[in-house]
Amino acid sequence: MARSFLAFAATSLVAASAAFGQSAQLPDLLIEQPEVLPQWVVLELKDDLVSARRLAHRSAMKETERELKALRHKYLRASGEMRQIGLSKLREYAGEPDLYPVLLEIFGREDDEVRSAVLDMIMEQDSPEGDITLGWAALHERDPWMREQAMNRLKARVDENHGKVEQGIVYILAHRLLERDPRYLGRAASMADNLSIVQVIPHLIQGQVGGGGAPRDRQGDKGWILIGRQVGFVSDLTPIVADSAVGFDPTISVVTEGALLRIQDGVVTTYISEVQVPLMRLGSRAIGYDLADRKFGYDQEKWWSWYYEELVPTLAANDAGTEMAGG
Repeated sequence: MARSFLAFAATSLVAASAAFGQSAQLPDLLIEQPEVLPQWVVLELKDDLVSARRLAHRSAMKETERELKALRHKYLRASGEMRQIGLSKLREYAGEPDLYPVLLEIFGREDDEVRSAVLDMIMEQDSPEGDITLGWAALHERDPWMREQAMNRLKARVDENHGKVEQGIVYILAHRLLERDPRYLGRAASMADNLSIVQVIPHLIQGQVGGGGAPRDRQGDKGWILIGRQVGFVSDLTPIVADSAVGFDPTISVVTEGALLRIQDGVVTTYISEVQVPLMRLGSRAIGYDLADRKFGYDQEKWWSWYYEELVPTLAANDAGTEMAGG
């Protein structure tokens, strides 16, 4: 594992331990927004500003989008020499990182040759923006083929960099894991495992179990169950008097005896194996032994104890050893 990657992982985890103690919840990402993060990624992650900023950002590239669509129509829908000319012209846009999401959107539904050329072009830039774009595509593309191809290229880039993963990718994964969006939760966990991103282990621990209860402002019971027996009795007598006669009109009431079960709140717990399986693999590699032998299951208390008491000190010690070896 590269020294820079290990140092970043250990620093993040030690800071988390000092800040939150044995807390079983994460109040924020624990991963600071990196200096290198394309503006389009920042806007995509802002759920509260879906319209204005995104539209403003995209409107600045309308002319380029028209050029790319014209290039696609004239050259890339053709074959032979015309297609090769189109692919060559497409590479002229490789040096503009702001265009990467536009390239994925416009050419993402073309045939495999064109899509592969776009992904190769982004990969060959050997830049943080290119790697982050591949990470975004591997997580968010609708087409499984595109996600797989983007992931393969990203993995190759990480291997070239001796295991170092761009912090922008770590930030995106942490963000999606914290959101618990079912569209991305399993994919993000799998990516963290494949790229050995130990910084998001606390997010995986939290993400493997989901659930919730009734709104806090709810008043009254959600329901009730009565198991009992009703007994009738005379609760009142009304005398009725007539000539040479007297009688009574009884009032019959009912008393219930038994047990009443009041349901005031309810909690649904979801166990997410798509998160736990990558967590087990990643955690085992990080700690140096098979976590399956510990039989944590989905017990969050055990997971958090392991995280703070074993994993954080282990990564810190490994980082100290790496610094000593490096002189």
